[in-house]
Amino acid sequence: QGLVLLEPPKQMSDFDQLVLGQDWQAFYLVLYAQESKYLAGLPQRADFAKLYRWLVSQEPFNLRARLAEISQGLAINPVQLKLMFHVFYEAGFVSIQEGQVAVQDASRHQNTNLEETAAYRAYQAAMDSEEALVFATLDQIKEYVKRIRS
Repeated sequence: QGLVLLEPPKQMSDFDQLVLGQDWQAFYLVLYAQESKYLAGLPQRADFAKLYRWLVSQEPFNLRARLAEISQGLAINPVQLKLMFHVFYEAGFVSIQEGQVAVQDASRHQNTNLEETAAYRAYQAAMDSEEALVFATLDQIKEYVKRIRS
């Protein structure tokens, strides 16, 4: 039996479970990441600050309709920008209802470590998965599979 993967797993532990779950005769990695988190990279603290300063000056708006405009205006990659909105939502900085983004009361979210949010950690895990399976050489992938099987 062969294992065929068409997109990278959300985290490497998912791949490990697939590999170890059965005695596969072959692996076929036809991986495609529509919006590569690995190529986009992680947003910097300054990017989060820039977005927050911009948000505070805005009336509620439709995120989907304005995402490209915001990305271009703030010079932040759209993939990173989606993560940043997700992180801000999770941290309680913004509310998002039916696509409408509104800033929440600033007094509620002091000393919040954005890197500790589940959204940020999931993005990092997806980046690591892409790096290990989409952007690695065949030899590196073979070595990884050997290592987890031993």
